[in-house]
Amino acid sequence: MDGDVDRLDEVAANRLGIHRADFHCLDIVSRGRAITPGQLATELGLTTGAITALLDRLEKARYLRRRRDRHDRRRILIEPSKRARAKVRPILRGVVTAANRALRLFRMSELRVILRFLNQNRAAIRALLPVDKKKPSARQHV
Repeated sequence: MDGDVDRLDEVAANRLGIHRADFHCLDIVSRGRAITPGQLATELGLTTGAITALLDRLEKARYLRRRRDRHDRRRILIEPSKRARAKVRPILRGVVTAANRALRLFRMSELRVILRFLNQNRAAIRALLPVDKKKPSARQHV
């Protein structure tokens, strides 16, 4: 399944003319809430230097914008641009529609078991990740 998701991300990124990591960033940013560069770096598993380069590329391509937080002007928030909403959301809408169709095939009790498995699997994978944030892994470079 991960291979299929990777291929779908690659196709979507190619349609937008960006890198796959950039598309993954747009996916996260397009989920409806503004996010800080630090939060985004953590979610993507990137260093602060790598996230800065990624954000610079996406801002230059007019897919996102940085803005100051209204409550704390020192804080920068990342949000999708109108262009991103127009181009990314239709791509993601198809994925969401397909996922919703698949979810309707299961009873709620079955979905609870699937969710429990996914959460346990995520925790097991995260337990294997290096704890030292100063030592970048191969995945952290864009």
